[in-house]
Amino acid sequence: MKQSLKAKRLSLPEAKIALGRFGEPSESAAVVAFLASGEGHWVTRQTLEASGGYKL
Repeated sequence: MKQSLKAKRLSLPEAKIALGRFGEPSESAAVVAFLASGEGHWVTRQTLEASGGYKL
């Protein structure tokens, strides 16, 4: 019973994410690595949303 309730609670936020799942830490780290690398040197004063399309 507890397991099914927990699964239901987790599925509600995931339904609001366009990709249908929570992001992995490695996916967020890839954004940070790009910005810290030489390839990201031209990106300035931007707000990058790495949310998978999450809508409130």
